[in-house]
Amino acid sequence: MRKEIQIYIFLTLIAGLLIGQRFDLGWAGGQGYDYSVPIQVVEAVGVVEVDRAGMVHQAATDDLIARGEIIRTDDASRVLLEIEGIHIGLDERTDMKVEVLANDQIQLKLMRGRIMVDRPATGRELSITTNQTQSKLTGGAASFINYDFKEIVSMIPFNNSIFIKIGDKEFITQKPVEIHEVEPFEIMETTFDLKQNAAADFYYWFEQAANLEKTLENSGVMAITVD
Repeated sequence: MRKEIQIYIFLTLIAGLLIGQRFDLGWAGGQGYDYSVPIQVVEAVGVVEVDRAGMVHQAATDDLIARGEIIRTDDASRVLLEIEGIHIGLDERTDMKVEVLANDQIQLKLMRGRIMVDRPATGRELSITTNQTQSKLTGGAASFINYDFKEIVSMIPFNNSIFIKIGDKEFITQKPVEIHEVEPFEIMETTFDLKQNAAADFYYWFEQAANLEKTLENSGVMAITVD
C-alpha cells in the first residue's frame, strides 16, 4: 500500500512538472511568462499576419500576441503593438518574433524589416535581437532595421542610448550605427535625417498612433564608444 502511495505521489509530481513546463512557469524551468499582460494589437493597417508554429491568421485590433508567435506585415502594411506602455511599430515587409515574454523581460527578434519602439523609463527590460546582435533599450524611442539580404542591421536612437552586443564587442551609442553581421562584425557610424528618410511616413505614423509628441524630431547626437 505504501509503495502504491509513493508511486501516486511521484506520478502527481511528474504531471505537475509537465503542466508547469507547458505553461512556461518559472518553477518548472520556464521563462515565467505572465499571461495576464500579453502584447496587444493596437492598430493594424493592410495585411498583418500572426504565425504560430505554421498556423497563420490575420491580425486585428485588440488581438493578443503570445510568446513564440511571429508577426508579419505585407506590402503597404504596418501594425502597432503595445505592452505595459511599451509601443512597438512594424513597418511594411517586416517579420518579428516574440522570443521572451517574462515578468521582467521582453525580447523580440527582428528577422527582417523595420521596427520602431518607445519604452518608458521604468518597466520590463526590452531587448531586440537579430542574427548576431543583441540590443537593449533602457528608455525612450529607437528604430531597428534588419536588411537581411545584406546582413546589415541599423540602430537609430532618439534622444536616448542603446546598449549593443555583438560577438565580444559591447558598446553604448546615442548616434545611429550600422553593423555588418558577418565577422569581423564591422561597426559604422551613420546619419539619419527623419524628414528625408524613405520611411518618414512610417515614423510619423508611429508617432501619431503611439501618441508621442515630436519625440522623433527631438533626437540628440552624441559620440559612440566601442570597447
